[in-house]
Amino acid sequence: MNSIKRLLTYRPEISFREFSLLFLRASIAAALNYGLSMALFNPQLIPIIDQLWDQLSMKKFDAFADDAFRTKKMNRFWPPRDFPLIYLAYSFAVYFVSKIMDPIYLQEALSVVFSDEKEEKMKVNEAEENIWLRLWGRLLGCIVQAIVYFAMLLPPYRLGELHVFVILLNYVHLLLSVMICNLCMFAGFPNKCMDKMLDVF
Repeated sequence: MNSIKRLLTYRPEISFREFSLLFLRASIAAALNYGLSMALFNPQLIPIIDQLWDQLSMKKFDAFADDAFRTKKMNRFWPPRDFPLIYLAYSFAVYFVSKIMDPIYLQEALSVVFSDEKEEKMKVNEAEENIWLRLWGRLLGCIVQAIVYFAMLLPPYRLGELHVFVILLNYVHLLLSVMICNLCMFAGFPNKCMDKMLDVF
């Protein structure tokens, strides 16, 4: 019973400076994702998609017979929303999901329940030293997140309305945006630079 109570009441400590650093990282991720969205979902790409589609033999299949007319229908959906707070909220959402999926964070939370403080610090330090494990875990987490977001944003009944290239472009966009958020939110190299920026304020 005490273990469950400790797990439910576990809260990671964060200072005002750490929150400011987190907000700065999220703002950088939001700006990069904004540029990525505007570059990938550029209306000028529609003629290129049409030309590429005409050169492929996929249009001979019945499943893709109507795709030649779908890019014109989707022209009104491009470019995507340019409201900056959407990208900032998305960056924070990806950060929190990635944080929960982080094996080291999970180990730290579970060790509060099942281990004493000394064993907890030892296990977390050992996990942090395995850089490759963290890298592959982070990459796998990005792929899984992109698949989940893709399935949530594009339900099956919508897939039939979209061009196959646009479907692929949506997944590539989600994967790249999740990777950008993870890079900006978790990379260690900008810390000194960002600390100096915070010192100005």
